[in-house]
Amino acid sequence: MGVNLDNKGCSMKKLMVVALAVVSPGMLSSTMAAEVGIGVSVDRTNQIFIPIEVNPSLRIEPYLRYTVGNEEDDYRSADHRHLTVGAGLFGKKELEQNFNFVYGARVGYVETSEDGDGYEVTPAVSLEYYLIPRLSFAGEASVSYRRLDDSIDFDSRLYEERTDTQSKFMVRFYF
Repeated sequence: MGVNLDNKGCSMKKLMVVALAVVSPGMLSSTMAAEVGIGVSVDRTNQIFIPIEVNPSLRIEPYLRYTVGNEEDDYRSADHRHLTVGAGLFGKKELEQNFNFVYGARVGYVETSEDGDGYEVTPAVSLEYYLIPRLSFAGEASVSYRRLDDSIDFDSRLYEERTDTQSKFMVRFYF
């Protein structure tokens, strides 16, 4: 399964792996002195984040979301599995001491058990408060665009596009 970008059959998954292989060495070398942490969203999305504070005004934030569920009614039962892996790039502006305005976007690869695979793009803004120097709380608002592609056979494809708003409460701890 994959989103065919051209007639050579290049899938979104292959494109993401190549992009990560190219970008990762540069990210690692430029962030060796950066603060790194772990974060979670406290909402229905259950995302895990790895915030990397490159400098006081720039954050790179890889993320992972994995959801498993089951739907049952009188006629059928279906298991669902969703995996999203991606990264965000965010600017930060200090509004007051310990209080930041954060803005940017996340881009991720999405794979589902029932709808195929594809990508999501999520511009977001948040307000972040540092309770202590290594612990922050944030409220985030975003608009997410997702496109999934499911190949049924050689002649047929199903596409799903969805745009929705999201809000989440996030907690981050820096090492």
